[in-house]
Amino acid sequence: GTSRLTLRAELTKAEAVWDCKIVMKPSKDGKTILLSAKNLNRSQKDGCLAGFRVELPGRLSARAVSGTGDIESANVDGDFSAETGTGDIRLKNLTGAVHAKSGAGAVSGELSAASGAEFQTGVGSVKLRGLAGPVSVKTGTGEVSLAYASAPTAVSTTTISSGVGGAYVYLPEGAKVRTIFKSGSGHLTDEVGSTPDAAFVLEMRSGSGSLKVSKMRGQQ
Repeated sequence: GTSRLTLRAELTKAEAVWDCKIVMKPSKDGKTILLSAKNLNRSQKDGCLAGFRVELPGRLSARAVSGTGDIESANVDGDFSAETGTGDIRLKNLTGAVHAKSGAGAVSGELSAASGAEFQTGVGSVKLRGLAGPVSVKTGTGEVSLAYASAPTAVSTTTISSGVGGAYVYLPEGAKVRTIFKSGSGHLTDEVGSTPDAAFVLEMRSGSGSLKVSKMRGQQ
């Protein structure tokens, strides 16, 4: 038989909720459900200014897009993608692959990212904890903080690219890492020590920013 999935969606923070409704539309291949807010007031040419709260089975993959507004995601086991022009992205208890991009806003949260993750901000910090896999971080202007619950043991590379802004990486006791650092005007402080033959590589390139690699001390 056909399995059945339940998805719940509601509007939040709508300026005029009675003029807005949620439209659910399946994609042509039937594998994706598209959610959007439609303005029912024909005199209003602009879109419906509202937020969403969506509940879906954790194993499903999801993608959230916002022109102006924050995006939050929690307890998703499938892959998750988020993009906002202006707004923060907050993540919690994500275990799948993650892609998050903000033009002007911070990215923060807790995720294992065992299957890899990519983060990008134009102006804004990236602060993540609970990591267990490689990540890619790119910021125009913003501080980067990455705290690992366990360092990857397989061959992998975490990359940090920063125009202006320093980076802090926290690793658990006994972690082995090979560190590569290049900066126009910045310096490297390494409390862990670089192991030339380590499978896990940490690489940072910055126009103006320093990198500090530290041993984990409690909650970072």
